[in-house]
Amino acid sequence: MSQNDDIMKYLPLVRWMCRKCGKTAVPEDDLVQEGLLGVLDAQKRYQPACGTKFETYAVYWIRKRVLEAMEEERAQAPPESVPLECVPPEQMVWHDEVEDGWFESIIQRGRGELSETETCILKLLYGEERTVEEVAKELGLSRARVMALKQRALKVLRNEGR
Repeated sequence: MSQNDDIMKYLPLVRWMCRKCGKTAVPEDDLVQEGLLGVLDAQKRYQPACGTKFETYAVYWIRKRVLEAMEEERAQAPPESVPLECVPPEQMVWHDEVEDGWFESIIQRGRGELSETETCILKLLYGEERTVEEVAKELGLSRARVMALKQRALKVLRNEGR
């Protein structure tokens, strides 16, 4: 079996990771290519003696290459040409927009589908710039639960914008 055949058997894993990383201006074929380069990186560095399955190890390298390609595209594009849903919330600048009610208008888009807790989490994380730990403590939730609710809320907001 050639090296190409060996790499191509991980194509479904690469495609899955590309979809999981979210929307981007980078064409899907380019992301898949980067992901396959991640498989090559993983093959070069993998040590079976560590006891980890190759697929588990490869996911790290695939994701790393895909996210680097997305970030490179984002860095090269003029700010106004990057769609809002392509920018991770952690990289958004909220300061003046929050004061102008922009943040509230984003939250309003998901009002029917967001729970009160999800809305509160988004307001605390992005409106008041609190940490996940601070939000979890204030709401009496675990850090993992806050992260899960945040992800669900962001997914709802992304889908509402279509």
